[in-house]
Amino acid sequence: MKLYRYYDFIGTMLEVELQVEYHENNYWNGEPVPVYADRIRILDNRGLDSSIPFLYNNTQNDNIINKDYIIKKMAESKKEEILVLYNNQGRKASPDKILELCLEAAKELGYKEVYVKTLDLYTYLWRCERVI
Repeated sequence: MKLYRYYDFIGTMLEVELQVEYHENNYWNGEPVPVYADRIRILDNRGLDSSIPFLYNNTQNDNIINKDYIIKKMAESKKEEILVLYNNQGRKASPDKILELCLEAAKELGYKEVYVKTLDLYTYLWRCERVI
């Protein structure tokens, strides 16, 4: 999917515009660069675009919280070299374990860059951090 990179942030043009408006007081210090990236959300039904593939319906089933399952699910939608992973777990059972497994799976699948986005509950904007 076509997304945009603005310094350390990657997202849709609307997400980039909202980030600049809030964090930069609407002062653009450059142009967003178009990039193509895969987007995956960890959980379904968390207020995100339903066209973004997800790994789990919920995290209550610990039997499928393993790297092999995550690799299989991520491989189904791998098309690009960049991954944007929406960590939309909130305060679920084992968020760190699932995120760690997702990052290991992304490395094994050959992603060159991985960005993890988490929702800032103060601003309701997505924070973006490059982890690989």
